[in-house]
Amino acid sequence: MSKLIIAHDLGTSGNKASVYNLRGELVAASTRAYDTHYFNGNWAEQNPADWWDAVSRSTRDVLEKVSPKDIAAVAFSGHMDGCLAVDGSGDPLHPHILWADQRAEEEAALIASQVEPATLFKDTGHMAAATAILAKILWLKKHKPDVYAKTHTFLSSKDYLVFKMTGQMFTEPSDASATLLFDINEGQWSSELASHFGVDMAKLPTVIESSAVAGTVTKDAARDTGLLVGTPVVMGGGDGCAASLGSGCVGADDVHISMGTSAWIMQTTDRPTNLVEDGTFTYCHVVPGMYSVTGTMQAAGSSYSWFSDIIGLDRERRQALEREMLMIDPGANGLMFLPYLMGERSPYWDPKLKGAFFGLKRETSKAEMMRAVLEGVAMHMAVIQEKLDPHSSQIRKLNAVGGGARSDLWCQILADVLQVPIHRLSRLEEAGGLGVAVLAGVGTELFSDFNVIHDFQTVEKTFEPNHEAASFYDSRLPLFKGAYELTRDLQAKLADGM
Repeated sequence: MSKLIIAHDLGTSGNKASVYNLRGELVAASTRAYDTHYFNGNWAEQNPADWWDAVSRSTRDVLEKVSPKDIAAVAFSGHMDGCLAVDGSGDPLHPHILWADQRAEEEAALIASQVEPATLFKDTGHMAAATAILAKILWLKKHKPDVYAKTHTFLSSKDYLVFKMTGQMFTEPSDASATLLFDINEGQWSSELASHFGVDMAKLPTVIESSAVAGTVTKDAARDTGLLVGTPVVMGGGDGCAASLGSGCVGADDVHISMGTSAWIMQTTDRPTNLVEDGTFTYCHVVPGMYSVTGTMQAAGSSYSWFSDIIGLDRERRQALEREMLMIDPGANGLMFLPYLMGERSPYWDPKLKGAFFGLKRETSKAEMMRAVLEGVAMHMAVIQEKLDPHSSQIRKLNAVGGGARSDLWCQILADVLQVPIHRLSRLEEAGGLGVAVLAGVGTELFSDFNVIHDFQTVEKTFEPNHEAASFYDSRLPLFKGAYELTRDLQAKLADGM
């Protein structure tokens, strides 16, 4: 009998089911999409029933290629920083409030006013923000008191899928550490913070290790997915932290950059940071005893796709435009783009920020504008990099994953702007799945430890910084940061309807 692992990676736009053998080879895969509902300016919700439908369908898809008898374990990753209220039967009481949702601005301000930022950050690894799960819980408590009262447990996205598969309600350290209610130093829920903000501790799920077996496939789940009853289900982790493992980041000072819809730089450390003023945040890693110090931006790949949609790019035209961009010097002929289409997280934590082009001329071309978009995203990643560097001797290289890393041009721009080698990994969009597969394998003792990831993920191409381009971008970065400073108040007024 073969031993195979199904790794589910629940992303913002869909769920990917990947089947791996014990050599880390991809045997089968299927992606099923679902919608995100954006409304009221900065609200974003998803229907958990859509997640389970996508998981069920994608599982059945891959089981057309492999036998359910060969599945040794199933595990999950899911998008982080979201809030789902369920009743005692596990039925959702309200749509899932997504990571991108920033409705809880007042609640974030309340948190910030009642707990010293340095104390909150030291205890939880996070600062008060509208995207924080505690802020979303407080929003529900204030605006949907009936939902809060009926809530049995607050779950993250992958926690709900584990429940649907096993009937058990758990979470694990990576998602727990995104709540503002979890003491990352003690590795447990903070009764002090929960009591202070009036959150019932009984509504918070039990925390188990990311590689722990949460339960086994139930009869109902087997009916929906085609899996065999009794198949072990490993907890898994939040998508960013699972992708960190899947990017080969296991030891202290391993760093990866993910270029997807959003983007982040995530640094693995053996200690949490307590520098609240740097605007980064810290998750518990899915590897026990390790932490993921993170800086993330809202609109990376989505800035690219937004502009592609605006100018009507299809695949053929996109390739032609990339060839044109290669002929344009760094700086896009005096054009600069602020990529704040959805507000911004690290390090500004400002939901009112908006995107902007500077330096537009009558003769400005589409290729120049698109290059400015790529450079603008890279520039903001440099702002994040500056904040992360104090946590180590220095970032010396970045393992790159995510769909955006497919672009040679974007990888080279990143290398030039960040002034470090970019190691594009061989399996760009499998980092989450590979990380989950390793968790499943360790949890069921199919793998001896987490270092097995180094056998599965290799460097496909290295992009070295071009010194001339790097020097130019180094001089451009203060202008980029200055553009943010100059327009911040104006953008706040525009966001307020003035």
